[in-house]
Amino acid sequence: MTGQSDGGVTLSDYATIAYDASTGAQRWVTRFNGSGDFFDEASALSVSPDGSRVFVTGTSTGISSLFDYATIAYDVSTGAKIWVKRYEGPAKGLDIPSSIGVNPDGTTVFVTGTSDRLSSLSDYFTIAYDAENGAWLWSKTYDAQGSYDSASALAVTPDGTQVVVTGSSQEATGDADYATIAYDSETGHQIWAKRYDSKGNDDDSAGAIAVSPDGLSVFVTGRSLHSEPPDYDFATVSYAAS
Repeated sequence: MTGQSDGGVTLSDYATIAYDASTGAQRWVTRFNGSGDFFDEASALSVSPDGSRVFVTGTSTGISSLFDYATIAYDVSTGAKIWVKRYEGPAKGLDIPSSIGVNPDGTTVFVTGTSDRLSSLSDYFTIAYDAENGAWLWSKTYDAQGSYDSASALAVTPDGTQVVVTGSSQEATGDADYATIAYDSETGHQIWAKRYDSKGNDDDSAGAIAVSPDGLSVFVTGRSLHSEPPDYDFATVSYAAS
């Protein structure tokens, strides 16, 4: 498990803990205090398919930036830090990751979230890292030309060929839609992008995504505002993964 923990003089740190799955006994604890020595909050983790590494991501104050992505690889057995990678957006503002995943062969780690940009308020920002050493493989930005786009979740297809990202994306009118994008996992090439706008043309915000075991379907769910009466519903959408 991972999250945020009071660090005293360092304010808050990532704290990641491993427990024995059969007994609940604590195996190890590791903390991460970022370069800004200020605010660090882990938001998501994923384990490599072979069980040798755990990858943690979250937001971390930088030396000269507000918040950055900070992604860490740990040894599952000992909690030893293997690598740390930071991403600071061009606006040096809020760069906040929300989700992390690993492809089935364990070679690539994907991180997505929200990044302040120079030309727009915020966009989806997705990064692929080499799982072995943290080398940057590719990155992609999704900007729908509205002022605010925020990625909330990602999933990798069972065959490892695609990574699919979803979240909330503002229209020019100010209302938000689900926006779901499929990327080629090796190159980052965008395969398709689809939006869901409720019948009332009100705010729609996707919060979770999954791919079927056969890899044929992508499922996205979240909340959808109806203006009459003004309240939220669940809204779940299924897409053909291809």
